[in-house]
This record gives sequence, C-alpha cells and structure tokens, in this order.
Amino acid sequence: MQLLVTALMLCTCTAFASSTVLRFNSNPNRDCNQSPSVWCGSDDVAEACGVSSQCRSAKRVQRTAAEPVEVTIYMESLCPDCKAFFNKQLYPAWRKLNASGIMMVDVVPYGNAKETIKGHRWIFECQHGPAECEGNQVETCAIGMLNDKPDRWMAYLSCVEERSTADNMLQVAEQCAVALNISWDHINTCSHNEWGDKLEHWMAERTRTLNPPLQYVPWVTINGVHNEDIQKQAEANLLQLVCSTYKGAKPAECTQAVASRCYK
Repeated sequence: MQLLVTALMLCTCTAFASSTVLRFNSNPNRDCNQSPSVWCGSDDVAEACGVSSQCRSAKRVQRTAAEPVEVTIYMESLCPDCKAFFNKQLYPAWRKLNASGIMMVDVVPYGNAKETIKGHRWIFECQHGPAECEGNQVETCAIGMLNDKPDRWMAYLSCVEERSTADNMLQVAEQCAVALNISWDHINTCSHNEWGDKLEHWMAERTRTLNPPLQYVPWVTINGVHNEDIQKQAEANLLQLVCSTYKGAKPAECTQAVASRCYK
C-alpha cells in the first residue's frame, strides 16, 4: 500500500491542468481533490488526475507480490495436438496475462524424439521425421537466442507452429523470422551447428528427467507438477487454470476467463 501511495504522490493534478481532454462525465476537480490513496480505484479518475501509468505500475507490483504461475509445455514441432494447444491455449493465455506478470512460460521442443552422440555432435531422430527435428532445433535456437525476450520468441514459435508442415518447415521458419524482424541467419546457423545441438540436447535432458515420465505430447506442467487433472484443465482452458492457481490478487483478465453461460 505504501508503494501505491508513494507512486501516486509523485504525480499531482497539475498534469490534469494541462490540455488533457476528459472522456467521462464526473467532475475531475472533485475526483482529484480526494485522497491520492483512492485515485486508482477507477480508471477514469486515474486518467483525470494524470496518474494512469503510475496506477497500472503500482497494481502490477501488488499482484506480482505472489509468485507467478510457471507453465511449461513439452512438445514437438510437427505434432498436430501440440500445434493446436500452442495456438489455441498457450499463446492466447500468455498474451492476455503477460502484462500482469502472473504467468511465466517455458517451452521444451523435443517430445518423443531420440538422440545419440556421434563424435562431438548429437544426432536426433524425431517422431514425425527429419523435418520435425529441424523444427525442434529452429525453435530451440530461437528460444536460446531470445531468451530474455519471451514476447519475441513466443510470437515466432506461434508463427512456425501455425504454418509449418513436413514439406515446408525451414521455408516457413525463415518467413516467420523475416516477418517478425528476427535474424534468420542466426537461427539457421544455430540449428545446424554444435551449439544448437547442445541446446537441443539440453531440451532432451529436461524431457528425459521429467517425473512422472513423459507419456505423450503436449505434456503440460504447472509449477513443475504434472497430473491428468492439470493436463485436462490446461487443454480445456489454460487461462482459467493459471488464474485459479495464482495466489495473489487476480488481474482483470482473470475475470474474463470465467466461462460464459446462457441462463433461462
């Protein structure tokens, strides 16, 4: 609460006294004359008093006082069910909740593949053929390159998962990189060199050490835990699962996650 008040006290109604055009019917002078501790109670009041950004920041800090929910998906690039889960559940939920800070996402592109070592290089054999191995390594390299920018690598993986087939994997991977202003040269080089092999081997190790062991893909863990109930809830409504798991104050996006019903 002190952080909220401190943030609000940094701004006064002088910002409102400028040429800001108000878009609501209440009296702004009356609203701003209230205690700063209540300015964030309404988006309209916060806007009138010129403290919208401070209110958003303070609310975000309050929400993220609880630990974010860690969602990890173990997948493979050409698995139809993985594609569907990524673009119908994982990516939409993450886009809605990312700004609130209550969800962390991790993707492990390996799945049901197998690996052997030959000299200093790892050789991979994938369930849906060589193109899937290419896709797995491309996605792994994108994650490795853009590790601190999940908004970028999530968008890239979404693009690849939505459009790729066994016949066009590398072509689509390049097109998605170009469209998102990501260096295809770096991704492609990584996916064919020793560093890329080591990154994919790390994905293999993470998959291999799962407890319980991976039985299928997509395989979802919430805060490192997997069971059939979590899997079913994630496949049905991941956004709602994350919101119900989060222990802090729920952001507005969570209220929109409640299933709608038609009553008599």
